[in-house]
Amino acid sequence: MKPIFAFCAICLMLTLNSCSKDDSSLYGTLKIRYENNRTWLPETLYLYSLDNTGFVLKEIKTQNLKAVTEHLLVGNYVLEKDSERLAFQILPDRTTTIYYSDAYFKVE
Repeated sequence: MKPIFAFCAICLMLTLNSCSKDDSSLYGTLKIRYENNRTWLPETLYLYSLDNTGFVLKEIKTQNLKAVTEHLLVGNYVLEKDSERLAFQILPDRTTTIYYSDAYFKVE
């Protein structure tokens, strides 16, 4: 009986450890940097899912900041500034950086 209990306990521990490693790969990082002579981002940026651009996932407040970092689930997103939209992808355990000024968006 003891060997069966020990085997089940080891299997349970291995299963729990493997799940925690998988969870970390579900997220990526979005870094938004403002490149202009001014030292701050526009006050609000809107984040949408590419699948449903009618629903705002997050309003990113950027008042008096030059850069913003957000941790997001892996997927395809749209960032809106005023009436301009930019589509981008968040990859697991990677950082997607968006540079923009009053004139352009640029993704790395």
